[in-house]
Amino acid sequence: MSELDRFREVSTRVRAFLAAPSAREALFRPSELEAWLDWDVDAFFDEALLHDFRRNFLGGGTMNWPNRRAEDERYAERDGVPVRIARARPSSLRRRYHDVRGWQHLWSSYRTLARRLPGPWHAAVCDNLVGQPFHLRLPGGRVLTEPVVRHGYYLGRLAESGVLSSGARPVILEIGAGYGGFARLVRRAVPGAVVWLVDLPQRLNLQAYYLARSFPDARVVAADDAPALARAFETRADFVLLPAWAMTAVPAAGVDVVVNTHSMQEMRPDQVDFYVNEIARICRGHFYCVNRYEKRIGQAVVRHPREALRDWQTVREEQQWNYPNILEGLYARSR
Repeated sequence: MSELDRFREVSTRVRAFLAAPSAREALFRPSELEAWLDWDVDAFFDEALLHDFRRNFLGGGTMNWPNRRAEDERYAERDGVPVRIARARPSSLRRRYHDVRGWQHLWSSYRTLARRLPGPWHAAVCDNLVGQPFHLRLPGGRVLTEPVVRHGYYLGRLAESGVLSSGARPVILEIGAGYGGFARLVRRAVPGAVVWLVDLPQRLNLQAYYLARSFPDARVVAADDAPALARAFETRADFVLLPAWAMTAVPAAGVDVVVNTHSMQEMRPDQVDFYVNEIARICRGHFYCVNRYEKRIGQAVVRHPREALRDWQTVREEQQWNYPNILEGLYARSR
């Protein structure tokens, strides 16, 4: 079976998630903030759009910067309601200025990261060109993008805390995995790792496309029921894609590390509570959570879930490097 056929097989399963009864429940729908995006279901299954998703609207929310935004709108909150505001296209000179400043920032961030990363993990921090990202290519062939530098930081923090070991075979579950950039980096650094990705069905198809092309020989599985997830767990599929409602079918204490970065801050409080409760059930090791201290979404205020983790041991809590409004926390299950 060709790489494209394998992707289409997984894609068919992911599309079926959108017709599942759970997909219509409020708990598993996009939050008010995520609903600002145009969640065009068919577009996420269009192979022509997927080809360059990191330059078009399918990559919205993946923080692929520096780039030139494909959309001409931005959003503001007025009286607690998201309102779309049209904006003028910047001039070519202005775009070039932002590009140059963006490359300078990217190079500076990478140099800082390289000094902080544990030595053996540095080689993993290299992006690929799947999705056609705006990138900076260094002598020797290393490809840099904003996401790979940011994901490299997360990887390094977990490595220096002893949570990840390059020779281990951990099961890692990421909630809100975007297009799968962090999952790919983990797999490069820890070849024996099994990575489970939880997200909206549309995003799962983006991840299936990206990971299938990044690892042509990897086994990618999409499942939302307990028997299928149990088989994926027992056979150690390389990547397992599951919608949010399938969290309840993940085996208890079956995951070594749970990761959530910059997405719980986009959820409603009831959605955060759902995930925190499920994390407590399935995680036997550590929870790495990088989110805003506090964020208002419509009439709701979403806070970092640290208060709900009182029964966990706090390994580390501090402001995230380069993000003064973000709390980076690493928590361990109390024995």
